[in-house]
Amino acid sequence: MAYTVPTAAEFKARHARFAAIADGTVNAYLSEASASVTGWSDADGPAGIMYLAAHLMIMEGAAAPTKTAPGIGVQIKKVKAGEVETEFAVDQSRGFGATVYGERYLELANRNGAGLRSAAVLVV
Repeated sequence: MAYTVPTAAEFKARHARFAAIADGTVNAYLSEASASVTGWSDADGPAGIMYLAAHLMIMEGAAAPTKTAPGIGVQIKKVKAGEVETEFAVDQSRGFGATVYGERYLELANRNGAGLRSAAVLVV
């Protein structure tokens, strides 16, 4: 691995929606993500680390700790006409396809031979 783990400042410059998250938290996620991004091209390594860290922060609620994490799909589960009632179902999928960051991470991982697949398309 010739690339280095991006800093919190580099991450926030690329992914501005995470600017309010403490640098220590961002660095912890970047460090965790770097363990999964090994043997990638020099061009893709740092981006892969950042996309995976962003995906993890969204999925674990670090980006929105008091409400449904943005990036997770919300679908209408039930609609009732009389006395209007709408019920939403939150997609609790933990696959990479649950966020735009995870999808981009998957693209880079596959391009770098990591052989990852989204849980939605994995057939065993």
